[in-house]
Amino acid sequence: MSKVTSIPDDVLLAGDEATATWIQANLAPSGGSLTARADVFGCIGAITLAIAGVAFPAAKILKIKKLADELGGVAKAVQLLWGASFNFEKVQAAGGALAALGAELIGISEIKAKCFT
Repeated sequence: MSKVTSIPDDVLLAGDEATATWIQANLAPSGGSLTARADVFGCIGAITLAIAGVAFPAAKILKIKKLADELGGVAKAVQLLWGASFNFEKVQAAGGALAALGAELIGISEIKAKCFT
């Protein structure tokens, strides 16, 4: 699985086109999708594929990347979501970077389906 946090901030700050070009050169999925063995893996895969697939603007990727970094990376962020039972209300009650990350992610249907109940 690609490391979403490896996208350089200067690339994200350069905008959507620069981000798409960098992702295509460095993180392009090798075809297919991740099959989740558990909610944690499905959630990590959904977040990673959404970002790697440039499903939203560079500014949003930068915000999600910074929030995930504050929490220790995508895998750690998903562990924290798991600790909150993948329940959006519990994530919001946790506050801080986890609540902010949850709010950013909840609008993306694949992530909502894999990460929240």
